[in-house]
Amino acid sequence: FLFIDVETSGEYGGAGVLCFLVGVGRISNRAVQLSQYLLLHPEDELAQLLELEKILLSAKGFMTYNGKSFDLPLLQARFQFHHIPSPLHEGLHIDLLQLTRKIWKNHSPNRALRTMEATVLGIQRAVDDIPGWMIPSIYRDYLLTQDTSFLTPILYHNKMDVLSLAYLYLHIADLFSHLIEPTPENAPTYFRLANFYQSIGETKRAILAYEACQPYLLDEDQSLHTFETLGHLYKKEKSYRNAVDQWQKAAQLGSLSAHLELAKYYERIEKDPTTAETWIRAALNVLDHAKLNHFERSKWQKELQYRLERLGRNQGSVLK
Repeated sequence: FLFIDVETSGEYGGAGVLCFLVGVGRISNRAVQLSQYLLLHPEDELAQLLELEKILLSAKGFMTYNGKSFDLPLLQARFQFHHIPSPLHEGLHIDLLQLTRKIWKNHSPNRALRTMEATVLGIQRAVDDIPGWMIPSIYRDYLLTQDTSFLTPILYHNKMDVLSLAYLYLHIADLFSHLIEPTPENAPTYFRLANFYQSIGETKRAILAYEACQPYLLDEDQSLHTFETLGHLYKKEKSYRNAVDQWQKAAQLGSLSAHLELAKYYERIEKDPTTAETWIRAALNVLDHAKLNHFERSKWQKELQYRLERLGRNQGSVLK
């Protein structure tokens, strides 16, 4: 895979906007090898693109950060302008922005790469690093003056973007491989990783991630969500004993849904209506003290009362 970051002569793209600097990274033994393709003179763009074409065609795929909507469309437009078949169509493209949004949702004030490298990777850039929105105007200053000192901060910014992109990928890969041990500090990350696995239907991986973070979660809402969700996932896998263990933990935290699942389990799996009724009555007691709006309270009241009456009827039929 190649890690690609593009600096352009226009902030929002459009016709005539040049990709005057393309940073390309490749990982070897967990170190990043960086190449930067810099356009010193706009008339040399064709030569720049032909050099890029060689390395891009050698790749199995590309990784970017917000590249789906910015970097790759702009590069493809420049290849098209020069009537060069785009080498970017040949490989798989992974936009890490989409993944970080799922894993680190609400973790940082925003999902900007510079923010993620600081909050997730602990990388701090030089104080004088320039913001991306300034780069087009600085490049124009270079074109007007031919003073190469204008290019120095741009090259640094691009280098840091590529390196951060690559190391963010390695960090995510380590998370997915469970090479990073869960701790109280990174337990919330494992929690979001588990949510991600669940969202794409990877049940077994979701279970592993939830189990890994469970002992370290300090937030009661996250703990409750984990217990309830693990119960659901274990039930899906027909691992009922594990499901019961999680539902009991959730019930201790006042989960009405866990009480209901336990009642269903004892009624349907264990064929034990007496214990099932005990869990329904316990749920009704929890409901009396639960902070719910009128609609939610009424809905739960009807559901629990219906099941309690049905259990009573079924037990009566058995006695007859």
